[in-house]
Amino acid sequence: MPTQKYIRRSAATWEKHIDQYQQSGLSGAQFCRDQQLPYASFCKWRQRILEADDSQPTSAVSEPGFVELNTWPDAPDRPWRITLKLGNGVELLLSQP
Repeated sequence: MPTQKYIRRSAATWEKHIDQYQQSGLSGAQFCRDQQLPYASFCKWRQRILEADDSQPTSAVSEPGFVELNTWPDAPDRPWRITLKLGNGVELLLSQP
């Protein structure tokens, strides 16, 4: 009977492993040896999870809403410029001439 060479782990499982690693104080290589995790996969998932955390907004709006962009109360005569960062390097720039 063949033995299973690879174990497929879910993203949630990798998130738990990354959290445990961050609290362990060990090097990534040592943590992987102790947990019997493939180091290359650990590095890939650690980078993926950290990048996802960086792209999350620091504060969330509880209710969706709209902002009137034709005038700002504190500077009605100045044009506006808004950049929306959509992730994966995609940005949407809105501006008033």
